[in-house]
Amino acid sequence: MTFLLNKPIGYICSRLSEQERSLNKRSVFELFIDSVEPSTYDRLLTVGRLDEATTGLLLVTTDGTMVHDITSPDREIRKTYEVVTHDPISTEQLISLQQGVDIHLEDSGVVTSYTSRPADVQRIESDLLHLTISEGKKRQVRRMLEAVGNEVVHLHRLGIESLVLSEFNLDVGEFYPMEKQEISNLLEETGAIQHGHFILSSGKRSATYCQCAKLFVYPEVAEKICNVLSQKVLKYISENIDYVVAPAIGGILVGYELSRQLETKSVFYERANGMFQLRRGFNIEPNSNVILVEDVITTGKSAIECIEELNKIGVNFLGTACLIDRTNSESKLKNLISVHKLDIPIYDENSLPDNLKTIDPVKPGSRDI
Repeated sequence: MTFLLNKPIGYICSRLSEQERSLNKRSVFELFIDSVEPSTYDRLLTVGRLDEATTGLLLVTTDGTMVHDITSPDREIRKTYEVVTHDPISTEQLISLQQGVDIHLEDSGVVTSYTSRPADVQRIESDLLHLTISEGKKRQVRRMLEAVGNEVVHLHRLGIESLVLSEFNLDVGEFYPMEKQEISNLLEETGAIQHGHFILSSGKRSATYCQCAKLFVYPEVAEKICNVLSQKVLKYISENIDYVVAPAIGGILVGYELSRQLETKSVFYERANGMFQLRRGFNIEPNSNVILVEDVITTGKSAIECIEELNKIGVNFLGTACLIDRTNSESKLKNLISVHKLDIPIYDENSLPDNLKTIDPVKPGSRDI
């Protein structure tokens, strides 16, 4: 699990020692304590460090491999900073920074000299720079400015490689779960999210369609995304689950993989004579603890019909889960658990926007209207 944090000033990037606690120091990890599970909190690491006075983009993760990959000097990961200087930056100082400067490093009382790699430096104002380096020596940017006879007044990390803090619209101290962006990318790359003009199973129209069957063309990706769902189910549902139930056809693969990860039983409903029924010898005992799972929920019509059938059996219905929630918060389903949420407009056939009117519609779903 990885988070992109907009680090505030006055926070250090390590766990607090007793001495630091006595000095009322604050750690970036404190920002997560009420938002993640204790087991996750205990495993959080910062990907590199920003000093106490530096603000901006900081990655915090439970992935030790990521920490090594990004902080390894051999990888030459580019990090961009906004630097406010005490004095105006002269042309000579600018050229020196661009070419590399000799700085002094101190480790356990031992001082060594180091020549920084050439930096990408842009002078935005007389005392404001955008500086990009591919190293991560301790207090390197501050020492580079000292080496050219200037001083850093304020230091703010703008980005790491293609990650740009301003694109995430985070207030100071807020963080963004990178898992969300990763999942979105995976769904697009596998074709689970498609773009065009689609007729949904409800009969309504949309410019975006979620075809999660495409996700299961790549079992390792499907397993990863379903694992996110299983962890959320375990977080929000405390009871032991006896059955994972899915509506055919879309929910079958999701239901199977989720039940495998939850180590419970899996059955599915299918339509016969326009009604959802348990067939193929499937049976659910009364008073069983049951969750319903779908691939995508838009109006929730199929899920609601299945829940009605489950209630006739007399099960203890615990909740509904899905890979993609595109209900736009308008579904009658309560406490819906999802991996990914999309707020996508849907339209009646007679009120299409102009861009959809010029595209021939397709009906990719498995259910007749």
